[in-house]
Parts: sequence; structure tokens; C-alpha cells
Amino acid sequence: MENSNNIEIKKLAFKLVLLFVFFVLLIITAVRWNFQQPVKSIKIEGTVVIPEEEISDLIKEQVIDTPKSNIKLSKLKEDLHSVPLMDEAYSSYRTTDEIVIAISEKQIEALLIAEEGKKYFVDSDGKLLNYKLYKKLPDVPILRGIIKGEQTDVLLLNNALQLINEVKQQEDSTLINEVSEIFFDKKKQAFVIILNENASEAIIGNKDLFESAVKKLSRFFKEKKNNKFLEQAKYIDLRFLNKIYFSFNRN
Repeated sequence: MENSNNIEIKKLAFKLVLLFVFFVLLIITAVRWNFQQPVKSIKIEGTVVIPEEEISDLIKEQVIDTPKSNIKLSKLKEDLHSVPLMDEAYSSYRTTDEIVIAISEKQIEALLIAEEGKKYFVDSDGKLLNYKLYKKLPDVPILRGIIKGEQTDVLLLNNALQLINEVKQQEDSTLINEVSEIFFDKKKQAFVIILNENASEAIIGNKDLFESAVKKLSRFFKEKKNNKFLEQAKYIDLRFLNKIYFSFNRN
């Protein structure tokens, strides 16, 4: 009786092994079949500034009507990173015939304009990226006086980004919207902010004065709401301790 039970157990185990092998072969066959299917569509996710069409046009010749097994994802990623504002790009297959490209974009902090007029994006890491006109570009400050010819003053660039960050950190979150341009005045050896309203100038000073100067600038805008006389200020000098100096337009 015991031998009969052992035989039955062995038969059951053998059948289970065969069933397991069958399912493994079925899965392998399905995977192989799936990877032999050509891609028919591209789906782009995560774009804000970069148009989806730009990404699709960049890769469609490599992927459309191409079996997934023949698509070189490393080459695809390399090509995607040729887009200036591309930070990361990930690809996956959501259906048998669709490739999904999920991307993240670099954060643009400023638009740097060189003396000869050439433009660069400046990202949050202080890197210069080739400029390209997009419909959905964020409204960021313009930087001047930071680059001469092909030489970038890295220290001035980092200080300018620190000044932008200081403006953003103010309690009045709309203060950054008042900033049109930032440039370094070599004669004054000071950073200067050109304001959106009336193109007035706010002299900030050097890096050591950023915190106090920007706080006074924020206070200036609060006071200006209740004092129209301050709207006539041609420039304001914020470099002095506990003081703000004004110059007014003469009517």
C-alpha cells in the first residue's frame, strides 16, 4: 500500500513539473512574441515646456514600425538628452504596440544674455543650456553682465542665482514677478535689479547684502501700495544698513 502511495505521489509531482514547464514555456513564448511586435504609437508623459511633438519627431524614425526587440533603448535615451531642457527620460511598453516616454525637465531659473546677444537657459544647478524658443517658457529673470565673449564668470553666475533664490524665499511670494532683469554693475561692483514696473532700478549690492537688501525691497513694494509717491522712484539703493535711498523722476 505504501509503495502504491509513493508511486501516485511521484506521478503527481511529475505532472506538476510538466505543468510548470508548460507555463514557463508559454510565458517565454508570449514574451518573445510581444518583443517581436512593431511599435505603432508613441505616448509622451511629463512635458511642461518641451512640446510632445518635438520628442515624438526626434525618435519616431527609430521606433515606429520597428519590432521592440530591435529598438536600442540606450540610443533612444542618448537622443532624447540632446534636447536642451531634458533632465531624465525613461521608456517602457504599456501595450503590445505602444512605447511610453516619461520625461522630467530641467528647472529654468534665468535667461542669460551674452554681450553679443547669444542666449542661454540657466538651470537650477547653474549650468548653461542652449536656448530654444518655446511657447510655454516660464517667466524668469534675464541675466546680463555675467558672460563676456565665451567666458562665463562662474562666481557672478552663482551669486546671481543666489540672489534669485533670495527673492523667491521672501514672504511676499509675488516679489519674483517684479524682477525683470538682473545685471552686475562693474562700476558700482554691485548687483542691480531692473523692476518690471517703469524699469526702475534697485541697487542690491554684493552677496553679503542680498538678504537685507531683498527684505527692504519687499518692504518697499508693500509700502508702495499705500504711497503712490513711491511709484515715481527712478531707482532705489538698498545697500545701506537700515536705510533706503531713492531717486525720483522729475516731472
